[in-house]
Amino acid sequence: MKELQEKLRSTIMIRRLKEEVLEDLPPKNRNIIELQGKNAYKLNPEEYSEAIKKLEEGEISPDLHWATQRRELGMEKVPFVVSYILEKLESVPKLVVFAYHKNVIAAIEKALTEKGVGVLTITGKTPSSQRQTIVEAFQTDAHINVFLGNIRAAGTGVTLTAASNEIFVEQDWNPGMMLQAEDRCHRIGQKNSVNIEHLVFNNSIDAIMAKVLIDKMKIQEEALDERLDSEIDFFVKEILGEL
Repeated sequence: MKELQEKLRSTIMIRRLKEEVLEDLPPKNRNIIELQGKNAYKLNPEEYSEAIKKLEEGEISPDLHWATQRRELGMEKVPFVVSYILEKLESVPKLVVFAYHKNVIAAIEKALTEKGVGVLTITGKTPSSQRQTIVEAFQTDAHINVFLGNIRAAGTGVTLTAASNEIFVEQDWNPGMMLQAEDRCHRIGQKNSVNIEHLVFNNSIDAIMAKVLIDKMKIQEEALDERLDSEIDFFVKEILGEL
């Protein structure tokens, strides 16, 4: 990795970290929130250890039915997530919420709307012509409390600095997409520290995905930077250490 970094920097790459060019930008604060409740997809210690081992060896066990279990786990979280969002809105005026699956996003939107929460949503099906209008409404309308987005469709190209609190209901396999989504609030114009919360079920597919993200981010940073930055330290110390 050191040799790769030296070759990149000596030939084609100039890289500056955000904190080096935006010195006045407030920091990010991240926390893991463990949701309590029945989890049909929670793995026992033996299953969890075996899954981690297979991932480290580059093999994902087909017995876990990853895609289906991730989607169903997300749906299982919805009532807990909605309760958490409602509680959070008692102390903050606006929230940015990211999820991965469209049925999870639709279920959260429906539940919040029924509770009288002002919600605007961007997914892959949202027409490009409408996206900026949605963003501007969230930024300026005090009656819009929640921006709800798909990590990939809404995780780049929009500014959501009216909120300084983000919630991730699900995770993306790509660590770069996760960091991009975080930075919808953590960018020029943000005056407050950005608080990022990952809602997870312990010893579940959430935790396994976190382990994969850690490994990917470590490789990415070893190839590009001379040190592990604070974003990597968070995942190593918090997710891997706690889960």
